[in-house]
Amino acid sequence: MPVNFDRSKEVTIFGVLTEIKWVNPHSRFRVNVTGDDGKTVEWLVDMGAINTMKRAGFDIDRFNIGHMLTIDAAKR
Repeated sequence: MPVNFDRSKEVTIFGVLTEIKWVNPHSRFRVNVTGDDGKTVEWLVDMGAINTMKRAGFDIDRFNIGHMLTIDAAKR
């Protein structure tokens, strides 16, 4: 399924972390988000490379499968 996004919009999601991949070139989270209609939608969140994130001070040990988290994606 193709994925499209709009960099001009800010997005906030809140859901259950179902997968963590700390890999290069892009680390990623999979998050199950329950919508206002009660349906669950899986979001894939791409991030920077693991080494880049560590150098920037991103604490990778804070995240565990099954935890609830909020992700804010701001405009660049």
